[in-house]
Amino acid sequence: MKSFLVAVVAAYLIAAIHSILAFVNKRAALQRVAEWSLAAGFVVHIITLLEDWTLDGHYPLFNLKETLSFLAWALVAVYGVVLYRYRAQAIGVFMMPLISILSCAALVIQTGPNDAPAAFSATWLFPVHTTLLIFAYAAFFVVFIASVMYLLQERELRDTGKARRPQARACDTRSHPHGGSCRHRRRCGEDAQSLHHLARPPRR
Repeated sequence: MKSFLVAVVAAYLIAAIHSILAFVNKRAALQRVAEWSLAAGFVVHIITLLEDWTLDGHYPLFNLKETLSFLAWALVAVYGVVLYRYRAQAIGVFMMPLISILSCAALVIQTGPNDAPAAFSATWLFPVHTTLLIFAYAAFFVVFIASVMYLLQERELRDTGKARRPQARACDTRSHPHGGSCRHRRRCGEDAQSLHHLARPPRR
């Protein structure tokens, strides 16, 4: 189990490093490396959880070690869905370090003799309840990070607009004769729109 978890931590660390570098350098190749590393770590993480379930004889969500590992896996699953649906790659700058920290904590924490599963964990309700609970926490983390990033990016765009407002028309006309905005602002606007879809409350 530990060897598989070491591979999981290594894959998540590679994904975290490349996500940060892709965000800073705006390199698509770095983002692809991060996504492939994340996918590889996710697959190995599934194998790790299934192995724990088989060897320990109980659902791998009882003690602190298993909970942290399962939460990291759930965060990857939710982040993968968000990344596929909205292409909000900037969230990975905060999500991947968090996932790596949780995985590292699950790797170094040792289980003691008092960590035997209780009788209620053998019922079918325990896996259903705990899995839904962990995924709810994972979704909360993702939405919280997306909301914070949306607010920060909206403030940055507003401050940038105020700073360049006196020269906006001349700059846009000179750079784009048909009145289009520059590539940087268009890309920021697309990122803000993706984060807006995640951060806005659902319609009633």
